[in-house]
Amino acid sequence: LQPQLQPSQWLTNGHFFVAITFLVLNLTNRRYGAAYATAQVTLVWIILGSLGYYYFVVSEQPFMERQLPPVRVSASLVLALLTAQYLCISIFDWTRGRPWWRAPIYSAIWGSATFCFIFYPAAKYGIDTPWINQMVIHLILMTVMSFLMLIPYFLLRPVVKPLPGSGGA
Repeated sequence: LQPQLQPSQWLTNGHFFVAITFLVLNLTNRRYGAAYATAQVTLVWIILGSLGYYYFVVSEQPFMERQLPPVRVSASLVLALLTAQYLCISIFDWTRGRPWWRAPIYSAIWGSATFCFIFYPAAKYGIDTPWINQMVIHLILMTVMSFLMLIPYFLLRPVVKPLPGSGGA
């Protein structure tokens, strides 16, 4: 296997945090509804953008000791994650109800696919790396993680009651 195809060479913890993000969004959407979850995502991105602006533009202190990723990769990540989060919220809201697993699994899988199909082409097209292979591996891992995230979702269902009148999920 070529070194650039080995997941240990390019797969980071951040790739797995995307699946956890979808779990948190699903639980928030279950409890408070789509409008609240959308407002939460928007507010978090505004805060992150403001902090990034402060540290990279206003502050004269170096933000990190390590080299930062290229702007193209960073912008692709933000665009892909933001789009995937909004889609995850919408799909969860559209598919909520019975059976309990339908909304969280559909929203997580569609969110993962959206993330992969936006991030990899936008960040890596034209670069001499096997990014299509990386995208497929990442999509498979995200799909597996989506199914695994049903376990904590199921366990938290009694604690995180659904929005009244929403039909469960």
